[in-house]
Amino acid sequence: MIKKDVVIIGGGPAGLAVADKLFDLGIKDIVLFEKEEYLGGVLPQCIHDGFGLTKFGRNITGPEYAQLYIRRILEKNISAICCATVMDIYSDNHKKYVSVTLPEGERLYEAKAVVLATGCRERGRGSLGIPGARLAGIYTAGTAQAFINLKNLMPGKRVVILGSGDIGLIMARRLTLEGSEVICVVEKEPIHGGLKRNVVQCLDDFNIPLLTNSIITNIYGNGRVEGVEIAASDGSGRKNVSCDTLILSAGLIPENGVLSTTEPGIYVCGNALYVHGLVDDVSSSGEEVAHAVAAFLDKKGARPSGGKMAVDKESSNRYSIANISETRSRRQAELREKRLRELEFGYIKTITCILCPNSCEIDEELKGGKCEKGAEYAKAEMTKPTRVLTSSVKAAGRASQLVSVRTTKPISKEKLKEGARSLRELVVSPPIYQGDLICKDFIENGVDLIATSELL
Repeated sequence: MIKKDVVIIGGGPAGLAVADKLFDLGIKDIVLFEKEEYLGGVLPQCIHDGFGLTKFGRNITGPEYAQLYIRRILEKNISAICCATVMDIYSDNHKKYVSVTLPEGERLYEAKAVVLATGCRERGRGSLGIPGARLAGIYTAGTAQAFINLKNLMPGKRVVILGSGDIGLIMARRLTLEGSEVICVVEKEPIHGGLKRNVVQCLDDFNIPLLTNSIITNIYGNGRVEGVEIAASDGSGRKNVSCDTLILSAGLIPENGVLSTTEPGIYVCGNALYVHGLVDDVSSSGEEVAHAVAAFLDKKGARPSGGKMAVDKESSNRYSIANISETRSRRQAELREKRLRELEFGYIKTITCILCPNSCEIDEELKGGKCEKGAEYAKAEMTKPTRVLTSSVKAAGRASQLVSVRTTKPISKEKLKEGARSLRELVVSPPIYQGDLICKDFIENGVDLIATSELL
């Protein structure tokens, strides 16, 4: 039996934020478990930018965001154990236990508090009920993302994407830059499911059609996908579209099925509670729960959240097991209301600012933004639109390993495909550290290419 004050399950942005904040609050007898071989959760494969805008005031990639927290964990010498699979969380006589399988065998931990930061999983084809044969060439968006960004594997050449969630939109851009033809994105709702800024820079930039009020009613092929049948949401107007790949981006499911107790002192945060739109919000969720845990353990310096959560030992808070369904339902209603408002005003001719998640709509008179950057962006978008290029390059002697890279400044939008093509021929020699200069004056003078991940 190994005793700890707090056991944290999940080494993604939520779990890392919990551990980091708990340490600052004086709780240092903690352990964090991560099932993968590395920390960061899904962030290492999210090589696109757009992270950290609200939390750090910087536009960085997923690997860079993860490394900010990983460095803090290492500097504070917090115990973080990878390749650890949590089998069960249960209570006995008001004591909480966590059963963990490690490479060396099974271990049992007793904790005063447990934090579940296990993130979410993608909806697969089985939960969508799409008719058709079991064929090769059907992937979830996250799987396709891992293939391209981590394994140097292309999912296909002619692609249809089902669902307009953020991962699906981002994959539409990534596949296009890598040479695939994204035929369309199919969305059953009357409006896109991801951030407006991603619709702009992932679909509009490349003239990729978004088919709203549409569903896929059949998948056909011989061994591999050869096409899909697309219809209106009511089943009318069916038509066949030729493709060799179908990518599913049809929603995420919070992952917290390991729990078998509602004992006080067990907390849920991040995407394990409900799916957040921004990783910055996931980290903030972890920090908020850290304060609740510290207050639960009667540690000084912890703060209640202005009445939003009860932190006494007899009550649950909005991040506890008791109110998960209520919290998710409220969040889903908020998102639906927001998207309906976007639909209502979506026909006004404006320019969507993509500098931050607010996605302000700037009119022709350069008005409508929440800050002065909106007008500046809109003016540049009308004269010379630019984008940050994020991609990956091959490493010498590492056939299946890649180094993610980005430009230090935005480049002309028209040069994105040219830049992506040139990167396919680029090979770097390890060791590569995050921030290393890969290429000076890449594509345009004054724009450098730097590494956003490490390969040692």
